[in-house]
Amino acid sequence: MKSIWWDNLTKQMKEKIDSLTPIEAVEYAQTKCLFDHRRPYNQEVIDFKVKRLINEFGELPKVYDSEYSLFTKDGYSNAFLWHLNFYLRITKAITPKSILEIGGGYGGLARIFKVLHPEIDYTIIDLPESLYFSKNFLELNKINDINYLNAGEVPVKKDFDLVINTGSFEEMPRDTVKNYIDMIQNNLNVKYLYSCNYGVVKGRTREATFWGNLPVDKNWEEIYRNENNPVIQIDVARKRIFWEILLKRKI
Repeated sequence: MKSIWWDNLTKQMKEKIDSLTPIEAVEYAQTKCLFDHRRPYNQEVIDFKVKRLINEFGELPKVYDSEYSLFTKDGYSNAFLWHLNFYLRITKAITPKSILEIGGGYGGLARIFKVLHPEIDYTIIDLPESLYFSKNFLELNKINDINYLNAGEVPVKKDFDLVINTGSFEEMPRDTVKNYIDMIQNNLNVKYLYSCNYGVVKGRTREATFWGNLPVDKNWEEIYRNENNPVIQIDVARKRIFWEILLKRKI
């Protein structure tokens, strides 16, 4: 079962793509597509996130939200801190030199990695409509060395230190998630896999999330698992259960 919401959003994006300038595309992604932009600017939520991140990770890195983000004040937005949590969680455990992100949204997480580590080799796999928005956002931010692949393509490059998926496995049918996991395990040489996805909406189980257990083989070691991290959960208006998982490949 596919997400009706996502199907409608994809149709809407297709109709708009040819008529937008790059800046209009970035604004459209934030106001109409709602790629990870959570709530509009909310100082109370931002203060909560900053405090929680500092308490856990110490001084935050010197990186701030993009000048093209609409919901930013004093360098931070709800969405930016959502992505910064992912960045801090990953880099606390590993220092990746090559990343494959499955479902890059509007490009927010990729931007943080590339601003702080310009040398990282970064690839995004996504639907063509989504790639249109992330490519515009990243290039407006002077990040021009991202590799973009359409959903379903297998990267020519086979070695990745890290594969990331945040907030899109939850929208995919089970078979699609399994296909991506099979690609990771059988077609690529991947050292780590990081996922943050949710599994319940108003008591209804999301099909693809496997209740926090990704459909991986036994050759993974769990490095980190957390359920309903407050930095993530505070943005959620409806009842959802989020799982953050970091796995290390054992072979």
